[in-house]
Amino acid sequence: MLRQAYRVSEAIASPIYKQVTERIVRQLLESLLYEQIVMARQEKEGEKIVFRIDGKDAYGKMVTYSCTGRRAYTFGRIRLERDSVTRSVNHAVNQDLQPGQVLFELLPGRGEGDGCGNLRAMADELEQTRLKDVLAQYERAKRFLPLKGLSFDELEREIMDGHPYHPCYKSRMGFQYEDNYAYGPEYKQELHPLWVAINKTIAKSAIISGASFEQLLVDELGEEQMAAFRERLVQAGCDPLQYIWLPVHPWQWRNKIVPAFISELHDKQIVLLGSGTDAYMAQQSIRTLSNASHPGKASVKLSLHIRNTSSVRSLTPHSVVSAPAVSEWLSRIVEADSYFKKEARVIILKEFAGVTFQADAEAESRDPREIERYGALGTIWRESVHKYLAADEQAVPFHALYALESDGTPFIDPWIQRVGITAWLERLLEAAMLPVVHLLIMHGIALESHAQNMILVHQNGLPARVALKDFHEGVEYCEAGVSAIVSPPPFREIHPVYAQGKLDDYYEMKECSSLVAMTLDALFMINLGELALLLHDRYSYREEDFWKLAVKVLSAHQKQYQGQCERFKLFDLYVASCPVEQLANSRLQSEATEFCHMVENPLHLAMEERVREERMALGEKKKREELHSYASGQSK
Repeated sequence: MLRQAYRVSEAIASPIYKQVTERIVRQLLESLLYEQIVMARQEKEGEKIVFRIDGKDAYGKMVTYSCTGRRAYTFGRIRLERDSVTRSVNHAVNQDLQPGQVLFELLPGRGEGDGCGNLRAMADELEQTRLKDVLAQYERAKRFLPLKGLSFDELEREIMDGHPYHPCYKSRMGFQYEDNYAYGPEYKQELHPLWVAINKTIAKSAIISGASFEQLLVDELGEEQMAAFRERLVQAGCDPLQYIWLPVHPWQWRNKIVPAFISELHDKQIVLLGSGTDAYMAQQSIRTLSNASHPGKASVKLSLHIRNTSSVRSLTPHSVVSAPAVSEWLSRIVEADSYFKKEARVIILKEFAGVTFQADAEAESRDPREIERYGALGTIWRESVHKYLAADEQAVPFHALYALESDGTPFIDPWIQRVGITAWLERLLEAAMLPVVHLLIMHGIALESHAQNMILVHQNGLPARVALKDFHEGVEYCEAGVSAIVSPPPFREIHPVYAQGKLDDYYEMKECSSLVAMTLDALFMINLGELALLLHDRYSYREEDFWKLAVKVLSAHQKQYQGQCERFKLFDLYVASCPVEQLANSRLQSEATEFCHMVENPLHLAMEERVREERMALGEKKKREELHSYASGQSK
């Protein structure tokens, strides 16, 4: 314990502390400005903008925060320069900034009354983000391990920058620093999930067609371990046939399962079996663990009641039992579509089984504990990308594409130096962007395709294809646009919650525009948009050229489906403006609601520019033809 305490003290005392603090404050101001939570006076200085935001300190004195940056072409994102943020009171200027103080001073009205709790909660998350990231970046600085050459699983743990936009990108609320060291992916600690048996009367489960839970357990545990677990049940006086097994995160067992399920543990409706022999390691999402002993085996996604980037990482029962059906649906579409099957060679990492605790409806209505227990005990098994890779293929997490080495060099630098930015980027857009767009337009299905849900498969750095994952809560469709090639799963038969819900609550949306909005937000704004900003900042590659290239690739794909013009109109990615989620504002509000704001769509701007250029080219061609015709006439 003392050794770990010294480790924490060293990290906080190091220069990393100021670097992390500066990033959090800068990212916080970017989000507050972009989401128009605060208003700034703006002054142009050449290509740059100086933003000045007024607030009040704890004594009611006027405070002004100043920062320098720009408004990007990419969805109008605000980009602030490093070390440009200053705070001034009575003409005294300093850069010693505290994230929580910035929040309270710029939003003084929200620090009182009903909104006070949310402001304090967000300030808490900012401080926890600072602590967790200081510890992580200090470890990285000590290791000084280059990202280049690392395997997929190593990159999952070594890339530790977190969400590039959300200011609370590493809050992990619920983790003390001891937990962070034990379970954070950056620390590369092996862990062994605890296995529990849960009586089938209080469980729901689902598995993909043609598979069985018996075989799943053989694959994951082995016959010997299964025999030991069965014996444990028999010794407890339980019939093994009346139970289904699932792994539980060790933190969740201590902090949630034991206190919340004490009655079920006493009555042996839930029985602790022990731990398996395989070691696991946390992926970037923390609650998903990959098998470190056998990388080709399944990953497990486990309920984990911590709050990270403002969301509690529980697993809702209905999504757990829907996961296999959704994965099977998408897999069958990929098999039936020649573009997916032969050209794009898309990989669907199937969530092939799920088990969850589920109290009956009557218990849920009368027992207030169920609110606390909802989503607390559940597991989803997902295929490993390793089983799909050819001998000449490698995989990287998609967020690696905008990661930086310790010296600030982009991870992708060797790849783009080899073939050039435009050639490499065009291959990336064809390999990774087009499959998501094709699924949207030709099949009426949208994926929440942000970076954690995509894996790039490459051949020595050259993009080849994409693996898609994490579907249980990240898929939307609309009856008006979904293709008839494979029918959607019968969700109402899978779980009763779907029969009670309405359109827009779960998978089925009321309007096709909702699917377009999710695609523009997740794939284009958060995911590809971050790459556009990196290429601009590190290589001076114009954002306009990035999005014009995206339009070129999309247009070339559309030409192959000229008989589907109506579908391209129905799922119009070139709308002038689109809603994007306000991640900071959503955290500050009392309601558990997603807040959005409308922003300019760079695909629309790029398409307009493309049309202008084509018209100009046609005009020039016509002039040349007229001149040629005139010259020919004169010569006669």
